[in-house]
Amino acid sequence: MRPRPTLTKQRHATNEAHASRTTPPAREPSTAAADSHAAARAELIAAEAYLLAERRGFVPGAELDDWLAAEAIVDGRLPEAGSKGQR
Repeated sequence: MRPRPTLTKQRHATNEAHASRTTPPAREPSTAAADSHAAARAELIAAEAYLLAERRGFVPGAELDDWLAAEAIVDGRLPEAGSKGQR
C-alpha cells in the first residue's frame, strides 16, 4: 500500500484562504437572538396581515395597508425590547 500524499504548504494555505471566504463569521448570541425575534415578529405580522385580507375578502389593492395594520397590531401585543417583558 502506498502512503497517502500530504498537502503541500501552498495547497494547505489555499484551502485555508478558501475556507475563510466561504465560512460565515460566527454570530454573537445577542445578534442571533435579535434575528430570531425579528423572524418570529415577521411571521406574526404575515399571519395577521393574512387575517386582515381574509376579512376584507382578499380584494386586491390593500395589501400594504393590511401589512402596516398587522405591524401595528403585532407590535401592540409584543413587549418592548428594552422593557425585558414588563410593560
